[in-house]
This record gives sequence, structure tokens and C-alpha cells, in this order.
Amino acid sequence: MARGDIHIIGGWGGALCGRGDIATTRRPCQECAWEQDRQRGHLPGRDSSQTRYVVRIDDYTVDPSRRGLDLLALMLRDALRANGITTKVDYDESDAERVFILGLLRGRTLPKNAVVFNAEQIGVSPYLSDVDMLRENTFWDFSASNINRLRARGLASVVHCPIGYSQCLEATANDSDSEDIDVLFYGHMNARRQAIVDVVKNAGVDVVVPPPTYGAELDRLVARSKIVLNIHFYPGSVHEIIRTSYLYANRKCVVTERSDEDDIAQECAATVVQPSRIAAACRYLLDNPDKRATAAQRAYKNFRKRSFAESVRKALTFTLTETSAQD
Repeated sequence: MARGDIHIIGGWGGALCGRGDIATTRRPCQECAWEQDRQRGHLPGRDSSQTRYVVRIDDYTVDPSRRGLDLLALMLRDALRANGITTKVDYDESDAERVFILGLLRGRTLPKNAVVFNAEQIGVSPYLSDVDMLRENTFWDFSASNINRLRARGLASVVHCPIGYSQCLEATANDSDSEDIDVLFYGHMNARRQAIVDVVKNAGVDVVVPPPTYGAELDRLVARSKIVLNIHFYPGSVHEIIRTSYLYANRKCVVTERSDEDDIAQECAATVVQPSRIAAACRYLLDNPDKRATAAQRAYKNFRKRSFAESVRKALTFTLTETSAQD
């Protein structure tokens, strides 16, 4: 591998292969993932001599929920390619010019050239309880609220990189005739989420809650769903755009809990409500299929205006400029 190659590092043993179907091997099926994406028309072939950086994700065998970052990895890969940089799926970062890390487990020693792309909520997530370890590195964050909290704690090298549309997000074939699930909620369950789901169910709304589901199986469940719920794991959360971006890009009707940072939800979700109003919002949309269809199309149209490739271009330009100034 030549100096300066770019890779997406993943410990999932093929989790990115074929839109997320996990293989049983420990090494990622790198070229297979590339080729299958190209066959779907997502990614152009590029000469490997153009590569520059590494992108790494935590080992899903340590924490299976980290598979929720699969799509973010693909989005970053595509955004870098759109900016003239080819990406690979690999473990080896030893010769990398710069390392992008998606997600962060406590206790990890970061390389000096690391850029951490945060996918968590600052202040409540256990994955980023110690920001002092990040002072020597650049930090990219999707949330303006997170950035304000980090800067208040003295972390200066923070760059805003908002989540936006990427073609690799589009995965489901929407057909209203095949939507046999009234309401779907997926994701890591805790007592707070369960209590809200129970209230919705007790109001007579049929809610499907699958076990942790990723990749192609999640695509199928979402395609079958009339409504998808977004409920915060923590109270007072920012909008979970890393989760909902996939739904907006696939023209789904999303009912989301109100948050501290709702601009994109107001543009793309069918409705943004307090937990006590979620059941009524679901019932109204189930009774009005035309409203659901209109909301789903509006979500897609508005979300497509937000380019993730452009977000990455601006963040990367700022990062490289800052690094040059320090040198």
C-alpha cells in the first residue's frame, strides 16, 4: 500500500459487503463491497493512485450497535470520492497520511493524524465521556449543539460537518401496496424509548419493534413500513440525523420526537412532536395515506438539497488549512 492511501477501516468482517449483510469472516470483503456498490450505480471506479486517507470504524464484535455507522462510512467514502479521493475498506492505517475515525470507544489511543467524526451526543453518550483525549486531534461533528458543548469544554479544533444527502443512502423500493407494517421503530432500546413505544401501542397503534437489525434486512423492514418512528435515547437529544437521513433519502414518512436541534426535522419529517403527541400523530397519518405520501416526497425533495459531499468538502478544506497554518 502506497503512502497516503485512503481506506475505510471496519472491524465488522464484511459488514459493508452488499449493503450491510455481515459475512462470517473476520476480514472485510473489501473489493466485493466496492464492486457491489458499483453494480448498483453508486460508485465510479477510480485509480488507486488518487487515494490519500484512512477511515476507520470500531469493531462491531465489541459493541454490535456500532454497525449503525455502516451507512455513515459509505457516505463519507462517497463524499471523499466526489471530491476526487478514492476510498477503500481496510484495517491497515499504518501508511495513512490522515486517519478518519467514525465512532470512538473509551480508552482508545488516537494516532496524531486522526480526525474523529463524532456520531454521538456530547454530554450524555458514554462513548465520548472524556474529551480531554481529543485535544491533540481534529474533531468533526454533525451537530452545532455538540460543537458548542465541546468548545465550552476547551476543545478548539472542532469542525462542523452536517449530514446531508448521499446516493448510497437510497436502498428501498417504495410501493404503498407492499406497506404491511403500520409503524416501525428500530434501534437500541432503553427504558425511555420502551415507555414511549408502550404509550403508542396502548393507544391502539400497531408498532413493530424488531431486534437490532442492519443492512439488507433493515432495508426490507423500512420498505414495508407506512411510518417510521424516531425516538430519542436520551432526554433533550439533538435530532438523530445519522439515523433519519437514511429514511428521508428513501422517501419514508417519519414521525420524530421534538429535539434541541430541529431544523432538518422541520424540513423533512412528517411531523415533529412531543412524546405525548406521537400516538395521535401516527393515528392521523395512518388514517390519511395521501398525507403520508406527500410527507415522504417532501422529505426526499428537501433532504436532497443538502449535499453531504459539499459538507465534507468544506470541512476538509478547513481542516487542511488549519493544519497548514500549524505547520
